[in-house]
Amino acid sequence: MSHFKAATIKLTLLYVALLMGLSLIFSVWLYNAANRELTIAWSAEITTGVETFEDNLLQAGSQRLFGDLAYFNLVVFGAGTLLSYLLARRTLQPIERNYQLQEEFASNASHQLRTPLTILRGELQLLLRGKEKSPAHYQAAIASSLEEVDRLIALSTRLLRLSAGPVPVVEKSNVKDIAQKTLAHLRPFTDKKGLIIKQHLRDAVVPMAEADLMEVLSIILDNAIKYSLPKSDIELNVKVQSHQVMISITNQGPAITSSDLPHIFERFYRSAQAHGEGYGLGLALAQKLVTEAGGTIAVESKPSHTCFTVHFPV
Repeated sequence: MSHFKAATIKLTLLYVALLMGLSLIFSVWLYNAANRELTIAWSAEITTGVETFEDNLLQAGSQRLFGDLAYFNLVVFGAGTLLSYLLARRTLQPIERNYQLQEEFASNASHQLRTPLTILRGELQLLLRGKEKSPAHYQAAIASSLEEVDRLIALSTRLLRLSAGPVPVVEKSNVKDIAQKTLAHLRPFTDKKGLIIKQHLRDAVVPMAEADLMEVLSIILDNAIKYSLPKSDIELNVKVQSHQVMISITNQGPAITSSDLPHIFERFYRSAQAHGEGYGLGLALAQKLVTEAGGTIAVESKPSHTCFTVHFPV
């Protein structure tokens, strides 16, 4: 980005100007102070007949001091320029990174919004062009359009949640109750794949609103369902230990690749092995909600299973 390069150069020049200004002020003060001390010292030792010789020594000492200070300032300028550039880069790097993330977010969001809108537009255009089609055809087209509308609503809701600032946590939720509600909501999907949910739940209160906790559990469980082998097990465990609540969700299925693992919590990230429809926003939102509640979320993946773990302080 050219504007960040220009900003780096400007900030570097500013740092160098400040550094050299201080260095020159110090050098002038040191030169004058040293000259004054030399003059006083030489004046005290001057004897008859050797004044010219003493003056020459004083002048030579002043010139040597001037040369040493000039060399010192050149060193300060060279080293200071390099250090100033590195400091300017370090100062602007977080700003540049945030700017890049905003650009990527805007680009990805517009792309993700365009897809369902294009489908919706196509469905409506077909309806307008249709001649003497059956009510069933119109019902199917309207149902498809409503699905795209629902996808747009879900996408816009998650985008708003991700872009919103931190919200103070004022509510608390019982993990066991919310987990049971979430599993009941997802049961049609688990039954469809023949999955068995092994629950090891206990009452545990965490500092998170019920809707947010259900969102987090739904996101993680939805991923576990998608990537589980048919007729395999999913384990949902809730433990209270060492002043914290631990929620772990483990599924049996393909491992997350080492190249994907560092990026799965990034917005809009979708691996090449991603199943079904999605926008790559779920895990990013889950991480945001958990972090705002003072918790942490992590993932461990091996060839036989993948485990998401959420910790909350209590």
